[in-house]
Amino acid sequence: MKMTPIAPILLSMLICGFAGATEVLFSGEKKQNNLVSELLEAASISKTGNPLTFTRSSDGWIFISANYKGQGTVRIILDKANDPVIVHDAAGDMVVEGMRHVTKGKHTLRVECKGNIRVEKLVVKAIPELMHCGLGPKASTRFTWNVREAFASRNWW
Repeated sequence: MKMTPIAPILLSMLICGFAGATEVLFSGEKKQNNLVSELLEAASISKTGNPLTFTRSSDGWIFISANYKGQGTVRIILDKANDPVIVHDAAGDMVVEGMRHVTKGKHTLRVECKGNIRVEKLVVKAIPELMHCGLGPKASTRFTWNVREAFASRNWW
């Protein structure tokens, strides 16, 4: 009696069927140190596909980094915003980065690739509050830019 090798045929069909699919390497919250946690890591994004989801455990900032290869346009859109976090049109190997303030809860990233371009690795990290050192809209009048400049010129130059 002769047996047909069904398992290798099914395995090859499965691999060929998912050749262009995005591979989610990690989704959750993995602490990297006291300040930063990794929320999402994905690889092999070559075309516009299903949104990638991540969850932030509190309100705060996220840092998005994408390594890509090829020629074309990459757009990374957070949730249902009209303004993308990252838009880059170039050729070659590059790393592009962006940051956004998000609320606590579940969020989605949509990656759009146009042309012959592929996102090799996409990472989303939760980062601590960004400090403005008094240069923001609530800046103290005691520590204006002129005061800081005078202090720096006396003490560091």
